[in-house]
Amino acid sequence: MPNPRLYSRKELNTKQWDTVVGKARNGLPYAYSWYLDIVTQKRWKALISTDGSALMPVPLAPLRFSFRQIIKRGTAWHTWVLQPLFCQQLGLFAERPLQKDETTVFLKELFRNFPKIAVYCLNENMSLPEKKLAGSYKMRTNYLLDLNRAYKEIRGGYSASHRRALKKSKEAWQYEESSAFSKTFFQSHARYLGKKTGLNQRAYRRWATLVQTVTHKKQGFFVRVKNHKKTLCAEAFILQSHNRLIYQGGYVLPEAQARMPMHALFDGLIQRHAGQKLLLDFEGSDLPGVAEFFRRFGAQKRSYGCLWRG
Repeated sequence: MPNPRLYSRKELNTKQWDTVVGKARNGLPYAYSWYLDIVTQKRWKALISTDGSALMPVPLAPLRFSFRQIIKRGTAWHTWVLQPLFCQQLGLFAERPLQKDETTVFLKELFRNFPKIAVYCLNENMSLPEKKLAGSYKMRTNYLLDLNRAYKEIRGGYSASHRRALKKSKEAWQYEESSAFSKTFFQSHARYLGKKTGLNQRAYRRWATLVQTVTHKKQGFFVRVKNHKKTLCAEAFILQSHNRLIYQGGYVLPEAQARMPMHALFDGLIQRHAGQKLLLDFEGSDLPGVAEFFRRFGAQKRSYGCLWRG
């Protein structure tokens, strides 16, 4: 099998690239050229098969990261590979079934060109490389819920505790969806969760730019729940692509926390889209409490590998 070729960002035909990503059997929105341009500030390269039907985006760390490694490690200059924020999975994508050992061929070429990898996450349809290829690796957790069923059936798969929480709440929750971009979402998320998530102002600006582009392309929407007084209690952003509704993040107002509006938000999202050929992608988590919250909606665990070396 011929080795894939490494391309710089400037060499890429983004129209062809996005066509492959859009048609890929294991496609995810994180691999679109416009998505990568925003989350990496156009600092990415690509490995592409000789026939152009398989591709692997390679996100590069910011220059300030590489400078810090020189100071910290006392080593020579290296271009580091670094998984960007708001980009859970990358790896190899193809609009055809992957050939035998194709993943290994691509990863060998990745390691040959980039000996320093801070972290690089494969997609859930890829197997981990042989141990001798990667310095270190570990599995991370995602949760997916099949929505192509009747709502009653899906709700029957909720845990008893989730069903009790929804029944116990005496609020007449109003569930809403909106494709209009909202700056206040990021301001509120930063106010209530900024310290907990570790996102700084630069990260929030980049996230806002990403979401603004996504909503402009009609590939995402905001979801909200309000109480009977029409007061906002919880809000989240959903990325919609490749037959998935991907939860990218949300928050609950502190004064509404006891009434568990996030239960109502996800239940409203599920009820609205039940019976459609969609997966609800919770985008994580490895945090036990968060993972358990997602699992109790009946979501199934899916693992994906992350690797690093150097």
